[in-house]
Amino acid sequence: METSTETTTATISQTDSMPADLSEALKLATKDSHELAENSEFMKNFQKGQVTRDQFKVRGGTGELFSN
Repeated sequence: METSTETTTATISQTDSMPADLSEALKLATKDSHELAENSEFMKNFQKGQVTRDQFKVRGGTGELFSN
């Protein structure tokens, strides 16, 4: 029979690869998505000030701000 301490230890060892801090866990989990968005053609143009109001609007209610 497993005691409470053994259960807690097993749970902790399973999550060692995830950061304990929520903000660090979110940063790690969304890293690839952020890199794709940050390097999109839209963002490159946005940073240069070359985006029109229509390009800035969210497309068709889909939430695809970075679509062409």
